[in-house]
Amino acid sequence: MIIRRAKAEDFPGISKDNPSNAVALFYPQWQGAGHSPELFDGTVALWNLFSPQITSIRVPVSKQMGLTKQNEIIGLEQIKEQILTANTLLQDLHPTRIVTIGGGCDVEVAIVSYLRAIHDPFGIIWFDAHGDLNTPESSPSQLFHGMALRCLLEGTGRFGFHLPIPSISTKDIALLGVRDLDPPEKEYVRKNSIPVVPAGDVSESLPEKLVSQFKQYKKMYIHIDLDVLDPGEYRGVKCPTANGIQIKRLCSVLQDIMERWDVIGLSLVENIEIDEEKLSALEPIIQLARKF
Repeated sequence: MIIRRAKAEDFPGISKDNPSNAVALFYPQWQGAGHSPELFDGTVALWNLFSPQITSIRVPVSKQMGLTKQNEIIGLEQIKEQILTANTLLQDLHPTRIVTIGGGCDVEVAIVSYLRAIHDPFGIIWFDAHGDLNTPESSPSQLFHGMALRCLLEGTGRFGFHLPIPSISTKDIALLGVRDLDPPEKEYVRKNSIPVVPAGDVSESLPEKLVSQFKQYKKMYIHIDLDVLDPGEYRGVKCPTANGIQIKRLCSVLQDIMERWDVIGLSLVENIEIDEEKLSALEPIIQLARKF
């Protein structure tokens, strides 16, 4: 399947000359989780629930099921094409704020690298049951959605493609709700002193140590892999993981972050649920995302 690169004229509601543009981005990339078309369907369902009230754009995504492995990454050919398409589309349209309903965590490579290029340095809060800090060499699954944050920190060259990513430091990030790190990820976190707040320690506001860490920044980006939630409340995610965060508590922390910083981007990813009644459990989170 050939993916046509979208252009600004495809989205007449967006002005390239308007620096205050905010957009809702539909980016159902599923290949980063391997043969997982359910991520595409889940993204569609979540997008319909979100029902954006601002200008929205769609990243074209291949539905071709035959994924091959390159550079020790499954589906790399489709992934890199879609990441480059998304990044080019964003550069052409030039939004300054992005709320994303996405497939796998790997959609962040295009989005965060774009925002980092147009904004002063900003903090990144990564709500996720997993670290997403593997490399092609260390990953037990060879799935790119488990490498997304490491790719942002180290650049794309090691991962088999080339996309300029302005420098992002381990001091710019914090992991919240994490509870399933692979051994190489644990070592990387330890060596780089990356702040980690386990799910059980997430309270109704951001810990003071993180407030202090991020006080130098005026802006913040929020990544939300829905597997950060406790599966007892919501398990319609690609990789449900026990002992997660309650929805009410997550919303309280998000509200605290939004009151302290200018949030320039927020993503909701890894949903596979398509049942409307079950999806409705996410409505409190969706309401916060709609604040864009």
